[in-house]
Amino acid sequence: MTRFQPSTPLNIDLRALILDDDSSARSNLRSSLARAGVTRVVEASVSSDEHFKGHISRVDMIFSEVHFRAGSGLRVLQALRDGRLAPINCDTPFVFTTEVADVETATKAASLSVDGLLIKPVTYEGLCAVLVRMGHTRSRFNSSQASRGRLLSPFTAARH
Repeated sequence: MTRFQPSTPLNIDLRALILDDDSSARSNLRSSLARAGVTRVVEASVSSDEHFKGHISRVDMIFSEVHFRAGSGLRVLQALRDGRLAPINCDTPFVFTTEVADVETATKAASLSVDGLLIKPVTYEGLCAVLVRMGHTRSRFNSSQASRGRLLSPFTAARH
């Protein structure tokens, strides 16, 4: 199987939220996002709704650790999909990051329409593959881009 390795940044005008209680994991993901062209990133170290709720209406995608010391990324995803994190759109793309992917967590995440799963440490190639897949398969992601006057698929250049 050939690994996806873009030679140039995707130059995506998006805002991302990273939820993780591990500062080195947040830093690693932020670096990979910047390399991919996503430079507007907000970080939060806990999964408390009140802590990040003020940031969440200004993001286009969320990257969250599955298991926090003080909570659960699954709980955050459930609240988002149920519309309890308004004003953010309940269909905002959501990607889990984890050190260990177990079947039970993957099944629950899939039932909540998670958009991707990245194993830590997150690699640039893995991140780009998730970004490209989200851009081509999630109409809600493309719709949010179009509503702001952006191209329907900002990932087209990355496919070639």
